[in-house]
Amino acid sequence: MSKSYLPRRTFLLGSLAGLLLPGKVAAQPYPSNLIRIVVPIGAGTPPDIISRMVADGLAANEGWRLVVENRPGALQTIAMNDVSGRPADGYTLLTMSLPMTVTPSLLPKAEIRPDVDFDPVIKISKSYTVLVTTPSLPVNSLSDLVALLKSKPGKLNFSSAGFGTPSHLIGEMFALQAGVHATHVPYQQFPQAIADLISGNVQHVCHHASRY
Repeated sequence: MSKSYLPRRTFLLGSLAGLLLPGKVAAQPYPSNLIRIVVPIGAGTPPDIISRMVADGLAANEGWRLVVENRPGALQTIAMNDVSGRPADGYTLLTMSLPMTVTPSLLPKAEIRPDVDFDPVIKISKSYTVLVTTPSLPVNSLSDLVALLKSKPGKLNFSSAGFGTPSHLIGEMFALQAGVHATHVPYQQFPQAIADLISGNVQHVCHHASRY
């Protein structure tokens, strides 16, 4: 990876295509200080893991000094406000994940928008959504799951990474399209949602699988 310049505030793009470099600020030698990569969700999630892979790669190949910090909460506005309040010098990066794209719609009074307040740098991953069930659930196909949900309306649960996140919205969209009803169980930390799925505390989840 060749050395480049990152003027203004920037964010690492996850799940969105394109490499854009703003031209409003004159290029300066980069980097000469520690670079912070702020991840808007908890440790162990795909954006966190991929951010750490990027940081390790830049440190090993370029000799850059980087640190990854997790700032979850409030539909990712905590992390966005943290980064937007920093100097626009390219030394604080924000890893963008899918929930950030719906934040302006769900929190119109938050007064921060990822498409306005940040400049994109590069796409670092692609995400896909898969519906996963707990191993103990007696289903072998999507049609089996739909039939089971219809036979027990509101008695089965699905987990998500929190209200308004893609896993929540896609789970609700699946329920609407399939004509079923399942109880939503939000989690602050998505790894715990997966742990409860495996143990059978929740029955299914629309999970994101990322490719670096």
